[in-house]
Amino acid sequence: MTATLIQLVFFAFSAVLLISSMMVTLTNRSVHAVLWLILAFVATAGLWILIEAEFLGLILIIVYVGAVMTLFLFVVMMLNLGEENSLKRSYKSWVSFGAMFAVMIVLFFLLLVAPNETSVAVPAISSEGNLVQLGMALFGNDALSVELAAVILLVAIVGAIYLTHREHRHYKKQQISEQIKVTKKDRLRLVRVTK
Repeated sequence: MTATLIQLVFFAFSAVLLISSMMVTLTNRSVHAVLWLILAFVATAGLWILIEAEFLGLILIIVYVGAVMTLFLFVVMMLNLGEENSLKRSYKSWVSFGAMFAVMIVLFFLLLVAPNETSVAVPAISSEGNLVQLGMALFGNDALSVELAAVILLVAIVGAIYLTHREHRHYKKQQISEQIKVTKKDRLRLVRVTK
């Protein structure tokens, strides 16, 4: 791809990422916030693929969009968080805090990209692809960390299932063992009608 086309794709993905990130925080409905976050993840994956970090981009789509965010979406839909009024807050009380935080982030990035006098040693580029290097790093010395992350994800899934199956007072539930034990005397009552 030409440099101009790459820049256009970069700006398109960046615009989608900024808009979807703002909509995650500005929307009132939890389901819509999860959908905007999925779009933000897809745009981030596109940016990573542009800088030749293909593995991270694909993992972001496969793991986060395909599994974790889908799980979040179903949990939010099952818990009906959009109907709760107790979690709604006014945005006016948070505007000054958010503006100050945004200015701090912009200043941090400006200091980060400012030219400095120190020279940085650039590591030699290996003939292996970045997937091979990442695989050696993950399953070499850091195999325990990968396994701990898998256990944490499993705990999150079990917690989400527990939250969706907790008892609610207004739900009616079948008691199958009680239904099987029912006899005719329990359900049928003969009444003699007199004229």
